[in-house]
Amino acid sequence: MFATSQRIASLFVPDVRGLPAAFWLLLSATLIDRLGGFAHVYLALYLTGPAGVDVGTAGALISLLAVGGVLGSAVGGTLADRLGRKPLILAGMLLTAANYAVLSQLRALPAIAASLFVAGVANTLPRPAMAAAIADVVAAHDRRRAYSLQFWVINLAFAFAATVAGLLVKVAWSLVFLIDAATSLLAAGLLWAWMRDRHMPAPAVAVERPVARGPLYDKTFRSLFAVGLLTAAIYNQCNVALAAEMTVDGLVAAYGPLLAINGILIGLLQPFATRTTAAVAPVPLLAVGSLLIGTGFGLTALADTALAHGACIVTWTLGEILLSSTASAAVAGLAPADQRARYQGAWQSSWSAAALAPAAGAYVLAHAGSRVLWGGCAVLGLVGAAVVARLGRDPRLAADPTARA
Repeated sequence: MFATSQRIASLFVPDVRGLPAAFWLLLSATLIDRLGGFAHVYLALYLTGPAGVDVGTAGALISLLAVGGVLGSAVGGTLADRLGRKPLILAGMLLTAANYAVLSQLRALPAIAASLFVAGVANTLPRPAMAAAIADVVAAHDRRRAYSLQFWVINLAFAFAATVAGLLVKVAWSLVFLIDAATSLLAAGLLWAWMRDRHMPAPAVAVERPVARGPLYDKTFRSLFAVGLLTAAIYNQCNVALAAEMTVDGLVAAYGPLLAINGILIGLLQPFATRTTAAVAPVPLLAVGSLLIGTGFGLTALADTALAHGACIVTWTLGEILLSSTASAAVAGLAPADQRARYQGAWQSSWSAAALAPAAGAYVLAHAGSRVLWGGCAVLGLVGAAVVARLGRDPRLAADPTARA
């Protein structure tokens, strides 16, 4: 009985066996940076509160984050393949720190808009390099496990940030931005110090197959990009529309703690999902993930209590668990070795490319109502599942028989 209990418990503990030291260096920097990721969590409430803008304007402003993210992902991916991983990772963290320190002092709307665009560029600039660096240093059969562990750590940090940000705003809104800037600066400084006498492997040159012209010329990747765009359009509704929905329901104080359910549940279930799906091909996992994300947001139309909103968050979080870490590993499998960062940047820009989703969601909520907005999210999730289900014939998306279960 005790041995059985131990085996069951082990399913909920991350599998860290065999991952190289360079991976842990990258993961540590990510954790430090994300533990202070307060600004993004409460940005919509900051804009509609202390900044004094209406919901529609807040949606348009937050969309600038996504517009900047498209540029940051594309530029970051291209430059990381040409210049190496370290310069892009450090540049993105330093630019993020500087921009959030400035944003905390801005009051004029044009200046806030410009700063949010820069924030979008800065936040996404290092991410393709980070994702490609993981693929560089981790063996192919361990990549899904490595990306799952990265996703797990990011979301534990998000749960912490969402909770602590709620306490910080009671003291001073400027602390939300200044502490976020400080943790990005700390992560960059530690990463730079660790890397002075250590060298990440140079981006590999593909020899096993002809060099492709780029990710958007890859038919399978284009379909995956479309799925990312659809799911991003749904997921981005938590930035403005979900905050507005909870405000109408009288749940402003519960907004941060309810969103923290997302990170907490990922912290509990991500290791279990990684272990139990190790032998499953990416396609069914991506399809179910898209469907659950759409369903969870769709059910928001029926929610008017903290318990009901919590159930919706649980549903779309289960979809996120299946989709997010699986997608990064799938993209790494599609990419030629010399284009890893470009593929990762293009995938990440699929989420940023849903630039108008917050503004569009706020507009639909204001003019067509809750049921139309959230019902549309359910439809988009279903379409995304149908698109990804057609990709199962590509051998690059087959299950890896050597993956560690």
